[in-house]
Amino acid sequence: MAKKTRPAAPKLVLGWKVTKGMDPEYWLEPGAKPGGHLKNHLETVAAQDITQHTMIVAQSGSGKSFFLGRLIEEIVLRTRCQVLVLDPNSDFRKIYAPTEPDYWKKKAKYDTTKRRGFLPDEASRAQFWQRWKPKSKKVYTAKGGSSAHVERLVVNWHALSIDWLFRESDPARRTELWHFHRFMHLVTLLLEPAQINAGRGQRKGKTIKPRRKEKALLDLIKKLSLGLAKGKGDPRDDMARMVEIITNHPAFRRKKNAPTRPVESAEGHDLESRRDNTIDRAASHMSYVSPDTVRYYFSVLHERRQSDLFTFHANRSSAPDHEQIRVVDLPSIDDDEHRAIIVSYFLEREWNEARERWRVALSRGRDLDERVPVFIVVDEAHNFVFAEARNPTQVRLQEQFRRIAAEGRKFGLFLILVTQRPDKIDRWVVSEMENRALMKIGSDFVLRKTGKLLGLNSHTQETSARCLEFDSGRVMLIGPWAGKEDRFLYGALRRTEEGGRNLREESWMVVKR
Repeated sequence: MAKKTRPAAPKLVLGWKVTKGMDPEYWLEPGAKPGGHLKNHLETVAAQDITQHTMIVAQSGSGKSFFLGRLIEEIVLRTRCQVLVLDPNSDFRKIYAPTEPDYWKKKAKYDTTKRRGFLPDEASRAQFWQRWKPKSKKVYTAKGGSSAHVERLVVNWHALSIDWLFRESDPARRTELWHFHRFMHLVTLLLEPAQINAGRGQRKGKTIKPRRKEKALLDLIKKLSLGLAKGKGDPRDDMARMVEIITNHPAFRRKKNAPTRPVESAEGHDLESRRDNTIDRAASHMSYVSPDTVRYYFSVLHERRQSDLFTFHANRSSAPDHEQIRVVDLPSIDDDEHRAIIVSYFLEREWNEARERWRVALSRGRDLDERVPVFIVVDEAHNFVFAEARNPTQVRLQEQFRRIAAEGRKFGLFLILVTQRPDKIDRWVVSEMENRALMKIGSDFVLRKTGKLLGLNSHTQETSARCLEFDSGRVMLIGPWAGKEDRFLYGALRRTEEGGRNLREESWMVVKR
């Protein structure tokens, strides 16, 4: 039998080879145009060398958003990897759209005076779009959107940790809050159609309307969780009715004349047993909860729901995705604390899903393991991965990033952190960054701090001093993706539309009369 040959690893095109003066070699040639280059004009990295934690250090105006965009595009185009972008500047909220055709036509040239230019490697926009269009993309935004690629950001309230929801509560109450939070989650599960059908001995696929008491419970949850109660009194007092329905009413208990054979879902689970177990667990949680805690829980819930970020129905939340690239538009969230909650939510979800994929893969043969790496991209990382965590919010995020940095590799999770000030990022996380990219750095102080934090050897530290004199678009690669020696390049064109933008010089430098 012929031995199978391993396919050649794809090469990610990050930029152009440069002269000693850091100009792109090809674009200095007469008649240089998009698509007219040779392969040896390009700087590429092998796909297997990107599966490391990565840090990009660059000051504002260095072209870092273009370089980061190019890196993300190449990961998506050349591999099956998935990318989650936690975007604090809306730079990637339009990543589903290609930039204007002029970047391949009128603007595709290198200005030797300004020492910059938009330098694509494809011959035309159409050539890029042919490959980019089929890629699955999703942008989550709290402001909604009109594109098929844009989805309203909504997260499941019950999936959030009480560490986020009730940070200011005392330890004794937190225990009760945890039990009630679990109770609410289990009640929501019980109201799934499959669970209700199982309680009546109905087979999967047979639709039935909720009975009176079931409908009463649905109405109570809506009333309590969404604050739609009418009339006099405190609507949270209706909690007693909810407890009575869930724990005592026969509508949520198996009927005596129910079929003896199990009612199974498509996955083969015994829904009757699962449902009865859920009821028992819900009732046990309520035994630890006082009425005052219930009132406090819903007072916080009413306050949180003003942002419209939270849902109380699992099937209405931003579901686990299969898109190759997902962007969370953080500026669309007005409240700073809610932005931190959303970052934590996505980190936790990626971690749990990666662990589950790992568990399933271990139960199968190696040939059936089709997992792909997932890259979590965080721009302005110093605002999320704190060097010194000074409050519960920062402590929680710090712990999550540390966990991914330390153990993410074995589960296929990799960080790409972008920052102007690596000294403001947790040193423990920085120490795990093997692939590094340096762009223009504003001061010798930051450069020395960067060299020390990244563990650069003496030769690399001397070489990196050139970063102080970099013009926009220049990049120094260090680590596995650079190979045996550090490499310099000029970033190739970012081909998707940039959501954010800089000031327009032609506007502010001209006085209108």
